[in-house]
Amino acid sequence: MRALNSLGLTVFATTLAMACTSPSGPGGAVPDSPVMTIEPGSATLPGGSSMKFTATIKDEHGLTTFPVDVSWLSSNQSVAAARAGGVVQGISAGQTQIIATWRNARATARVTVTGRSSKKPDLPACPRVEASGRSLVIPTDGAEC
Repeated sequence: MRALNSLGLTVFATTLAMACTSPSGPGGAVPDSPVMTIEPGSATLPGGSSMKFTATIKDEHGLTTFPVDVSWLSSNQSVAAARAGGVVQGISAGQTQIIATWRNARATARVTVTGRSSKKPDLPACPRVEASGRSLVIPTDGAEC
């Protein structure tokens, strides 16, 4: 009986050690070449409307994660604007690529915008600093004010 308990403890310890050193396990490192995808892979938006895209990562074991610090970019800002969180807003008719990057992973999705928006994209507000009767606008996170 004692040998059986010892064997069970050894199997448990080995399993725990493998999980803790796995890239997807607790405290594990991110794999060197994760595979990133964007959902949806393509979309059509009317000008002025918005849609949320989601980035997922699969590690070498096929485990999926949803990273929170993904950078989003539109290859053509006059067609669509991409904001933090994967929100894409159509601006004017045309096509663009939405690019998501996270660490050393990258994925793209194609966006077609139909029509033209009569409003500017909803960009984050920029802080204003008042000094000596003058107002200075300070862009943050690469935003244009």
